[in-house]
Formats: sequence, C-alpha cells, structure tokens
Amino acid sequence: MAQLTTGIRAVLSHPLAYEAVQYLVGAKRCHRMILERHIKPVQGERILDIGCGPAEILRLLPAVDYVGIDASESYLARARASFGDRGRFLLGRISAAIGAGLGPFDLALAIGVLHHLDDDEALSLFDDAYQALAPGGRLFTADPCYFPGQSWLHRFVISKDRGQNVRTIPAYLRLASGRFPEVRQHLIHITLPFPHSICILEGRKPEATSDDAARAASHSCSDS
Repeated sequence: MAQLTTGIRAVLSHPLAYEAVQYLVGAKRCHRMILERHIKPVQGERILDIGCGPAEILRLLPAVDYVGIDASESYLARARASFGDRGRFLLGRISAAIGAGLGPFDLALAIGVLHHLDDDEALSLFDDAYQALAPGGRLFTADPCYFPGQSWLHRFVISKDRGQNVRTIPAYLRLASGRFPEVRQHLIHITLPFPHSICILEGRKPEATSDDAARAASHSCSDS
C-alpha cells in the first residue's frame, strides 16, 4: 500500500485525528454528495465498505445491512465504539467478509481507497469486490484524480494527499475495466473549504442469466 505515514501525516493514523482532518477538508459534505447523486443507497441493502476507516459514512446511510473492513485495528475500534449496533467491522481484506459468509452484497464502496494502492493491489480489489457482489450488484469508488486543464491549486492539494497513487481518469478506468464489463465514470468538483477533483467509478456485475440459475440449481441438487 503506497501512502505517506511519516511526519505530520503519521498523526492521521489516530482515528480521532483522522476524523478531525476529514471534517476540516469537507469530507462529510463530499460523501453526502456522492451518496445522494450517484450511489443512492436503499434501505435494507447489503453494503460492503472497503477501507471503512472509523465508518463515519454510516451517519449518512439509511438502515442497511453494513459490513466494514479495514487494515487498521485502531480505526475499527473507533467504528465499533461509535456504530457497534449498526454493522459488522472486520480486520483485513475483502476475503474476510466472504470467508465469514456475510455476502453476497448489493453494494460495495471503496471511497478514497484506490489512490492508496498500486496497480496490482487495485486490480486485486476490483477482482475481490466483483466476487463479493450479488448479480446486478454495484461497486463505487471515489478518488482524487488528475485531468487535462486542471488548475495548479487542484493539483497542489492532491499532491499533499497521503495516497501516492493518484491517477488520471483513464488510468482508473483501465483498472476497473479489467474486471467489470460495465463501468461508468463521473467527475465532480468540490470547491470549499479546499478544492478537490474526484473521479467516481461505478462498476456493475452482470445480472444472473437463466443458464446461471440452472447451473446453480443443478449444483445444489448434486450437493444434497
């Protein structure tokens, strides 16, 4: 995982400091915009939140069946303390949720994750998320990006991010398209309190076909 964790950025490993910085940079407003305009979660959906951190996004979600996974036990401890009755919080990778029998999921979220991963790690995330989704399920990612004509101020703000793999929009799309046959892209701009340019990707897993259903039924019968 390529991110800077030295100097002042080391403070962000503490969940309370991380939440404070997220508040100062307007992350909650950005997340609300992404949820309301693009993701549009529905009550009762099964949601897998990849890289959930302290799971503050739960404050913006309706009543859903939520599973959060993260590589930081301190972030997860904060999430359990704040939202223990609203979800399950697992340490590790997506495979931890699959192995625990918590899928399949209607939605998978990876908000602010890809720009912390190198290409191989990102491809693994897309592959694992695809496996965790139900047929017709969707994966949403949202990350800072570079694009032609971007202002120097936008680029400067992005360059100070902990994540060291901020990409162009086509680069994000190439990674997602390696696993998802259908990927849509959106670009949003946040101006206050700091300028952000966010690339949102929506990858959809194909609906199950009648042949898939027949094979599943045949497999079930052979196991019984």
